Amino acid sequence: MKILQVTQFFKPSWEAGGVARAAYEISRRLQMAGHDVTIYTTNRNRYSTGLPTNRPLNVDGMKVYYFENLRKYLPGTALPLVPYYLPFVAHRDLQNYDIIHIHEHRTLLAATVSHYAREYGIPYVLQPHGSLPKDRALGKAKIKNLFDFIFGTAILDAASRLVVMNSIEKEQIIRMGAHEDKIAVVPNGISLERCVTSRSKGEFRKFCGIENGSNLILYLGRIDRIKGIDFLIEAFSRLVQEQNDAILVIAGPEWSYKRELEEKVRTLGIQDRVRFVGYLDDVGFAYQDADLLVYPG
Repeated sequence: MKILQVTQFFKPSWEAGGVARAAYEISRRLQMAGHDVTIYTTNRNRYSTGLPTNRPLNVDGMKVYYFENLRKYLPGTALPLVPYYLPFVAHRDLQNYDIIHIHEHRTLLAATVSHYAREYGIPYVLQPHGSLPKDRALGKAKIKNLFDFIFGTAILDAASRLVVMNSIEKEQIIRMGAHEDKIAVVPNGISLERCVTSRSKGEFRKFCGIENGSNLILYLGRIDRIKGIDFLIEAFSRLVQEQNDAILVIAGPEWSYKRELEEKVRTLGIQDRVRFVGYLDDVGFAYQDADLLVYPG
């Protein structure tokens, strides 16, 4: 089959979080199974990659378009990702695909691809990746409502299949008007290859400056408000009152929200018990030394 994957973030933009990783792993495994896979994404990245844009590149056997976005020319603005060349490519090529997989629906990539998919009669699967709630957007609810009014509802309604992570997300998407018979609950997959490390046990503790006798509590994921890390820090501050050998390590891409978390740590007086170590490409390095892995969100 000729399959198109649509995602705002893709390899090497791992710091964007789980969507980039999920889209890559799904695409790679489809390609390994013999399918012809193309990815539409953007060149949005915290770090300069030097990747050519607006033309296909071969990435691990897959054809990837890194569409340039207008944020490059308007730094410091709140402009959404605007892949200005995407409509030309979608209009030209979309009719050639058998099926499309759209990751996240409140994006201009999703709006553009959904429009041409409907025009050409190409079925598409929509996977929100936890982006549905408006009450958790903390200030972005109005923007989400506006997007849904203009694009989002139509994108949702026209999807042939809706993939959600769990029963909670299923209930959320039903409340938005989705038909239950179109929904499939598919938890995120785990790449066991990424859990294997060549490093020795104990190296991560040394990297973090943690003694071997301490209990290492690990959060590994995107540093984002919706992940519930503030609740984890609050709970940890109570734990250390009873267990003074515990250390909390927070590992993941560090966006502006990290500053709020650091302030919370200082306010609670637990600076010596919490480590922010940034993004880790070698996650197995951290997993093997952790006594407890916590995902509060």
